[in-house]
Amino acid sequence: KEYYIDPVTKESQWEHPNSMSNKLSSGRKAANGGQVQVLHILVKHTGSRNPKNYKGETITRSKTEARNRLDGLYSTEFIYIYILIYCIY
Repeated sequence: KEYYIDPVTKESQWEHPNSMSNKLSSGRKAANGGQVQVLHILVKHTGSRNPKNYKGETITRSKTEARNRLDGLYSTEFIYIYILIYCIY
C-alpha cells in the first residue's frame, strides 16, 4: 500500500495527492523550469516482506528506526516533495 507525506505541510494520506498539480498550475513553478522531480524511497525494516538488502544481508532495523531514518531525509530545498513510503503490514 502506498502512503504519501508532504514534508512542507506535514500532511499525510493514503490516496495519491492531487495538490501538487494544483499548486504548480496556480502560478507557483518548480525551481528547475517547471519540472518536478519525484523520489521514491524505500527503507526496509524487520517487518518488511523480504527483510534483506541488495547484498543479501538480513535487515535488523526496526520499523521505528526506519521511520526515523526517513524523517531525517526531509529537505526544504525542494518546493514540493512527496515521499512515497511502502508500508508493509
